[in-house]
Order: sequence, then C-alpha cells, then structure tokens
Amino acid sequence: PNNAAALFVERFGISESDAALLITATMLPLAIAPLSYGYLLEAVPASAGAALVAGGVSNQRTGVCPG
Repeated sequence: PNNAAALFVERFGISESDAALLITATMLPLAIAPLSYGYLLEAVPASAGAALVAGGVSNQRTGVCPG
C-alpha cells in the first residue's frame, strides 16, 4: 500500500480510488518524460546540442539575450 494514498484519503476526505488516481496522474508524466528526452536526444546531433549549450553559457556570461 502507498502511504501517500492513505494520507490523501484522511486529509482530503476522498476515496482510496480517487487518491490512487491522483497519484497516478502526478507520476505518469514523470514516467513518460524520459521517453521524450530519448527521442529528442536521438534526433538532435551531438554537435548541435553542444553548440546550443555553449551559446546559452556565453549568453549568461555576457548578459546578452539573442533576439
């Protein structure tokens, strides 16, 4: 059993199934997000990613925003 579910049931007066749905809705994006990161990392070449990061670092140092 999940301790958070019992806490939600007690604190908010909801059913156990509603508490489980709340936890699922909260955790599901955290489970799916790494899949999208993987697709993004596969689609963008490493050299382009490094240039993007280096550009962001240099902008932070100079305080200049590209525009």
